[in-house]
Amino acid sequence: MTGLQQLIEEMRVRLAESSTNETALVRSLADALERADEKLLRDVRNVTIDHETRRAAILGEMQNLAVRLCSLPLHPGPQIGTIEQQQPAIDAAHAVGVTGDWRHAAKTIQEALEYPYTTHLPTH
Repeated sequence: MTGLQQLIEEMRVRLAESSTNETALVRSLADALERADEKLLRDVRNVTIDHETRRAAILGEMQNLAVRLCSLPLHPGPQIGTIEQQQPAIDAAHAVGVTGDWRHAAKTIQEALEYPYTTHLPTH
């Protein structure tokens, strides 16, 4: 019977070793998954920050465009120069707080486009 008891003891030792090894593997897997989750979270946050940065830049460009549209002359004038040439006027408009409603700007553009084609009849 000692042979059987010895085999049982060896099996118990191997089972304990296997259990210890598998526990270490599970902990290692949990750590790897946690690192992957943290990296994914960082990447998502970076994408969010990049998106917000691009969105703010686009909004700034749209606001600059709105300022320029609201300050268009009613009558056809000289050709508009490059953006670099217009930037001082845009900055000046921002400095004095010139802002406008896009609906008014769109109406002004439409009126400017229609001006040469409209006839002004005297009203009696």
